[in-house]
Amino acid sequence: MREIASAFGLAEDLSIISNNLEKLFLSAIENQYDIVCVCLGTSNILGDSFGPLMGNNLTAQKLPVFVYGTTQSNVNASNLNATLKLINMVHSKAYIIVLDALSTTDSTTVGNIVLSNQYIGLNPKVKVFADLFIYGTTTFVSPVRHNLYAKLNLINTMCNNLTKCFAYSLNNALRKNKLKFLEKCVLAELKTN
Repeated sequence: MREIASAFGLAEDLSIISNNLEKLFLSAIENQYDIVCVCLGTSNILGDSFGPLMGNNLTAQKLPVFVYGTTQSNVNASNLNATLKLINMVHSKAYIIVLDALSTTDSTTVGNIVLSNQYIGLNPKVKVFADLFIYGTTTFVSPVRHNLYAKLNLINTMCNNLTKCFAYSLNNALRKNKLKFLEKCVLAELKTN
């Protein structure tokens, strides 16, 4: 799976993200997995702040997910191993979602949100532990000047739109799981009568 959507709020793009997330969340919930979000990056570098900002947003939504990595408590290369050990100790069954920033040399892809089941970042340690990767393409790397260009407003917009998709998809998955459970209860009751 590799889905790409614009972060600018186009309904069809956000719908693609929401539909994919809902299916994944429903599967995780049905299999009784904890949904764990590892929000990689550092708030000290604008272009790498997508993960920590998503961590803040997801925490603020009070969704039934476990969030590691915020602007106050970054998860990055320096503490990734310790965070992974903690996740393994706390969550016996975890569906792990990595949220991370992505740089590009194609300025037309800045602002895209990428859902993938493969790691396409620079840190080889990440390959081992995630079920889903969500990337925010935040930074344009100029091939001529070797400069990085990132805009805070764009990153905030991406994070806000993805948070809405996340909350909508998770709430739909929870509702559908509850309906399936109620349906099973009714069927079991009918069989006993």
